Amino acid sequence: ERIVLWAPCKSGRAFTRELRAAATQRASRVQAPPDGDILSMGFLYSAPTLGTLQALPALPPPEQACARHVLVLDRDDLPQAGPLAAQLSDRGTDTQYAVAPGYAAMMQEPRQTLMDSQSLALLTDWLAADPVAADGLVAARQPPFAPVREQHFDGLRESAVHFGPGGDLFGVLAEPDRPAGEAPACDTAVLMLSVGGNYRVGPNRIYTRLARSMAQAGYCALRFDLPGLGDSPAHNEFSMRDLYSKDATPQVRAAIDFLSAQGCRHFYLLGICSGSFVAFQSALADERVTGQVLMNSRLLEWRQASPDGQWQEAMQQPYKSSSFYRRQLLRPEVYRRLLHGEIDVRGISRRLSALLTARWQRGLRKLLAKPAPQDDVLSKVKRLSARGSSTLLMVTEDDDGRDYLEFHFGRRGSYLRDDPNFKMVLVQNSDHTFTDDPAQAFVAATLKSHLDHAHRLQTGRSLSDNLQAAGA
Repeated sequence: ERIVLWAPCKSGRAFTRELRAAATQRASRVQAPPDGDILSMGFLYSAPTLGTLQALPALPPPEQACARHVLVLDRDDLPQAGPLAAQLSDRGTDTQYAVAPGYAAMMQEPRQTLMDSQSLALLTDWLAADPVAADGLVAARQPPFAPVREQHFDGLRESAVHFGPGGDLFGVLAEPDRPAGEAPACDTAVLMLSVGGNYRVGPNRIYTRLARSMAQAGYCALRFDLPGLGDSPAHNEFSMRDLYSKDATPQVRAAIDFLSAQGCRHFYLLGICSGSFVAFQSALADERVTGQVLMNSRLLEWRQASPDGQWQEAMQQPYKSSSFYRRQLLRPEVYRRLLHGEIDVRGISRRLSALLTARWQRGLRKLLAKPAPQDDVLSKVKRLSARGSSTLLMVTEDDDGRDYLEFHFGRRGSYLRDDPNFKMVLVQNSDHTFTDDPAQAFVAATLKSHLDHAHRLQTGRSLSDNLQAAGA
């Protein structure tokens, strides 16, 4: 009956051009896929698919039916959908055209996204303009889905689940799809915690991929939405500051309670960036946590109104690691870009200055023989290790979070080199959110190896070995 076209591409050719631009902007130094394929924002587009997409016209042929009512919402920074709206009107379609404000702010990285209320008002007013149609939509609305919906594929089972107080938290549970009695109990679970403003699939769908990979290896994986993200509602006003709040630890505890009721006994918390903050704080708060997997952490502790404020704020600015900038000084093209004003010298300088200041303050404290704070990150990880809870750090080689982690744990984790419960792994040739396919595959393999090693220590045999034996 009705279609909303929000900032539509003019044609299939324009759409594939945007895909290629996104792939180029986020490309790492890995070799491009062969035969004209591209990796764009976590999805592989094969050359035949791109060819088919590119051939699509702006509108279907005239003989094909179209909706009776169409709203075309154009972007305010680069309006280009007017001709499409005119074509729809010429076909006799009831077409309304409007420019929706705030497009650029809406398309930022998830942690920076701002949704303009005027744009939502344009959309809702148009949908509600026809009382008959609106009543029909309400009448036809399906009831809320059942507490559990399942699908079985590729040797795993996925279930949509509600849990927590009042059943407000929503997630997707992936498990090995084995008949009862044919495989060992799935007693180890990985909880994947929200990253920035991303919902449970994670940036570039990495959580979906990791969860399915873990389920195929014999583990349970729960990727769920923290309150205010995805399908877990917030009871109070939500802001991005909540991403670095200890208020999320009760939700993680509720997820552990839920998995414990399913028979799990070992719990690993996994998070990227802000998700690693929630994982770290939750591991400290709940002794049931067997281990934590912290990926590209920019902050693990937040001390409000403290001398660390400048250091903390600097770590929230997305730059590269100091090692990256040292290597760049050897590249002649960098100086050409510098002369053309293409490099944010001031921002990079502020970032590196904050890092050097923090290192200088720590050195001065050691020189004055002042004891290290008992509540610093290193001390807390040591306490987790003494408790038997493991820590796996995964950080992209050039990620700015590397400076933060090496500040606390030493170069490549050298301060805890002799701790069997601590490991730091550098991921080559990727970005902050592990966009490209090889990096995601490496992360999945590293996580599986980490869990298998822990399972061998507990049982003398990896869970994958047990699954293979059961299959045989």
